[in-house]
Amino acid sequence: MIYYIVFGILIICFLLTCYCNKAMIDEKKKRNLKVMIYILLAIDFIFILFF
Repeated sequence: MIYYIVFGILIICFLLTCYCNKAMIDEKKKRNLKVMIYILLAIDFIFILFF
């Protein structure tokens, strides 16, 4: 069960990274997306460590 969550978060991070690089959005929104991606990766890392 926890592996589905971990891989789901990794796939979401990958898709958000692709969107952030390809989309025509301003720099402030790109920076916010990158921060959100890093937060999701940190949550994913915590899941891997503690579960």
